[in-house]
Amino acid sequence: MNVGLARVLGAERSPVKEGRPSMFVIEDELHAEQIGTYSQREEAMAALLRFATLPWDERPNAAPCRSWRSCGRSYELVEYDTTDMPWREVSREAMLEISKGDVRWH
Repeated sequence: MNVGLARVLGAERSPVKEGRPSMFVIEDELHAEQIGTYSQREEAMAALLRFATLPWDERPNAAPCRSWRSCGRSYELVEYDTTDMPWREVSREAMLEISKGDVRWH
């Protein structure tokens, strides 16, 4: 099992302190697009695992740009502390890249 997939399966904990409200957002770094918002890290990880099983040219993996046939997605998991408004970004980590020829965990 590669290191990125081990992380997705729960090997790493969130840096936000226990009990502090947080939100997890999956973003496509290549297109500056939010793909999903989750109240728990485990929910976001389950979504990423599902994305990895879907074809590169189907939603949500199909890139929104005109050159989508040669483009891909670069998913990041962003954690926010939601105690105050606006939310404060706590962490951002590259998680998964999907392209026509490859699925790669970070």
